[in-house]
Amino acid sequence: MRKHNNAMPVCCWGKQKRHAIPLGMEILLGLGFLFTSSLVAKGDQFTDPVFSCARVESHVSMDLKNIEGMWFVLETIHHSPRNSTPAGVSWRETCPVLQFQVEERGDPLLPYSLKMWWQEGTFHDEYLFNIPQPSKDPGFWLTSGFQNVILPPNTVYTHFAGTVEVLGVDENHMVLTFCTPGTVLYSIVLSRTKRLHKDKIAGVNKMLERRRLPKVSVLKTCKGGALTIAPSAILIFMFLLFMNY
Repeated sequence: MRKHNNAMPVCCWGKQKRHAIPLGMEILLGLGFLFTSSLVAKGDQFTDPVFSCARVESHVSMDLKNIEGMWFVLETIHHSPRNSTPAGVSWRETCPVLQFQVEERGDPLLPYSLKMWWQEGTFHDEYLFNIPQPSKDPGFWLTSGFQNVILPPNTVYTHFAGTVEVLGVDENHMVLTFCTPGTVLYSIVLSRTKRLHKDKIAGVNKMLERRRLPKVSVLKTCKGGALTIAPSAILIFMFLLFMNY
């Protein structure tokens, strides 16, 4: 696994010396501002506040320690048509696994960071997130630096950089929304087990609708998880049948 040490700062602290801006630069900045404003005024779906990574609604009452450990990715829901997943619902036989670990940094400005490992077959990806306000808003994370990635042969990969919001979480399932302004917007549904009750899935769908996050395409994974109880049920049935004899 490659290691990258060129982590990018989340923000700049302290006062900075101001420099005069040349007239030509002022004109360019003004034109850029007018162009951006005109795009927003047109109401294009990619200039909607949601697609610009505007805050949706973080789950502020969560405890970061409670999300540590292993989760299964049951659904990946793309909200933008700019993705490689076909429109509608599709299945993949793999069952991606995510692991979370909270780390104390000893920095009063950014006291905690969060590591996330994503594994799917031979694909391994490691994310590092900063948590700007772990006490007031623990469900809002910012990527820090590049990811450490192990890819299968002949795989094209784009590093994710942006924000992650926890839209909902309890002891058994969690919903995360990943966003890069204007380019990437998708949510993942996580579960502690490979199955999630249909009522929970229905609740996730309603929550996404309330937050104006359209379902352009849905990739369902861990398809075989529903079959994991079958062997146990058969063994119990055979045992009871044997006892009757």
